[in-house]
Amino acid sequence: MNRLQDIKHLFFWFIKLFRPRRTVYLVIKPNFIKVYNFENGKTISKSANQRFSSNRLIIADPIQAELLAKKLLRELYSTSEINTRRLHILLHPIADDMDEFSLAEKMMFNDFILQVGALSGKIITSQKELSAEELKPTPNNK
Repeated sequence: MNRLQDIKHLFFWFIKLFRPRRTVYLVIKPNFIKVYNFENGKTISKSANQRFSSNRLIIADPIQAELLAKKLLRELYSTSEINTRRLHILLHPIADDMDEFSLAEKMMFNDFILQVGALSGKIITSQKELSAEELKPTPNNK
């Protein structure tokens, strides 16, 4: 059975090489995640049923945060689209009482990006949520 799964993963990896990447804007706030689709402008957001934040950390329980983010991605994109495209996540952590994130938190955000299923990602450090105009790709930031 492992050999069949290995073949399946190899097949999806090969397809991902030739399809353009999918960029996703993901805003994470204490116990809240919002996902923005660049192609059609749809947005989906949800508060966590099970808390994943604490008073000191945005992601205190990474498993709950990852499950919620994966669920929102599956609602916004089809499973085949997620499996056959390289995901690039623009992660935007926003907390009212935090001006700057520690190195450990940045490492956790990078790990979160990979665990959600992205092959690459970037952490946005501004405290203001970006608008649709600011998110539009330009030749310099594609």
